[in-house]
Amino acid sequence: MEENKAKHIAIIPDGNRRWAKKNNKSIYEAYDKGIRKFIDVAKWGKEFDIKTITAWAFSTENFKRSEEEKRVLWKLFSYFLDEGIKRFKKGDPKDLLKVKVNFLGRIHLFPENIREKMEEVMEITKDNEPYTVNFMMAYGGRAEIVDAVNKAIKEGKEVDEKSFEKFLYTAGQEDPDIIIRTGGEKRLSGYLPWQSVYSELIFIDKYWPDFSKKDFENAIEEFKSRKRRFGR
Repeated sequence: MEENKAKHIAIIPDGNRRWAKKNNKSIYEAYDKGIRKFIDVAKWGKEFDIKTITAWAFSTENFKRSEEEKRVLWKLFSYFLDEGIKRFKKGDPKDLLKVKVNFLGRIHLFPENIREKMEEVMEITKDNEPYTVNFMMAYGGRAEIVDAVNKAIKEGKEVDEKSFEKFLYTAGQEDPDIIIRTGGEKRLSGYLPWQSVYSELIFIDKYWPDFSKKDFENAIEEFKSRKRRFGR
């Protein structure tokens, strides 16, 4: 049997707040560690020759969180975006994180300064290839489909399954081979509902800040052994 080769891995990084409670840490420390974990995963993806990583970094529902928690997140987003801009502007061709970065979702909902930094990162990295990291920001699966439908209507297009994909946030990208969810929950919570129809699901009990390179590698190895029939 031919071994499966993962090209696109999507991630639901669940458990930051529970990690904070378990380890008697602040929300700030938990989210700081969680964001740094995204950077680790981006490195691991390149090491394992994955072409695309898609991480759900902030959902549409997350806007309902307390103002204090959102202030913590805005501060951390701003800091890490600034650091990314500095690093990407250096343009070192040997840099392990030479990567095309996308922020996909309703990013217009973020504070203006954060949105502008996201747009700057995307502009700086737009020609980097072949490795892509997508951060799903202000993302909801139903919201994505609604936005896609409205785009099609605005263009006056009648669509089929193939042409509809061109209106999704991930237009032009392959569907995820694997979706990993940390934190012990066994559901997708509306993540990539269109793109995930044939994705292999892997659920991990660890909270996101404790997700390790070995966990990432194990998910890839498990994927290799699964039988993928695609309805056949």
